[in-house]
Amino acid sequence: MLKIVVDNTNIKEKVTTGEKTCRKNCVLFNEETTSCPIFKGLDYDNPKIVKRCLEFNDIEEVEKVYNELDYQNSAVTLIEDNSSVDTDMDFLFDLTGNRKSLSESNYPIKPDIPFNEKMEGLFWYTAPDQSFGCWVKNNCEEPFGIIPSSIDEVKQGWANNIYCSPVPLHDHKASESLKTRMCWLVDKEGWGQYTVIIANDIKFITFPKPNKW
Repeated sequence: MLKIVVDNTNIKEKVTTGEKTCRKNCVLFNEETTSCPIFKGLDYDNPKIVKRCLEFNDIEEVEKVYNELDYQNSAVTLIEDNSSVDTDMDFLFDLTGNRKSLSESNYPIKPDIPFNEKMEGLFWYTAPDQSFGCWVKNNCEEPFGIIPSSIDEVKQGWANNIYCSPVPLHDHKASESLKTRMCWLVDKEGWGQYTVIIANDIKFITFPKPNKW
């Protein structure tokens, strides 16, 4: 059941079916500051945020299994919209710290943040035409053959822009704040998809692999 709630500034659509939210169900939510210590400025009452966050820790599940707050992994979805993470990603978190100015950036030839110094298995990839760059983390257990020259030649996966390739063949089209955080993640079977690096770890994925795939 959907209920429209009106406040002094805008109209928000609230889900009242008992779906989990950051405010009610996550152990990370700070009641004193009424915010998340990792992702600032979100709508903490929106269940869609929970479905997109790998840091979500259900209070009931944690209390059931642990006596202290240990992290658990959750399957989440972050939809890649028309090969772009612009609108879906930027509203999810407020990246802190001082960013380099555009004049100082070496993107896409070099990354602006050296995540490979703290994360194993990463290497920086620049497209042949230098139109974009991203990190690559290849977990495939079998060696790849010849790298396809275009996305039209690859074996397609269970969702759009997920395919078998050791490197990405399409531009992620991320915003300036996310370009050097984008990572092409290849799983053990060779399926690749874009992910995002936050706090020296891969935090967001596009489409988790279906169980029956």
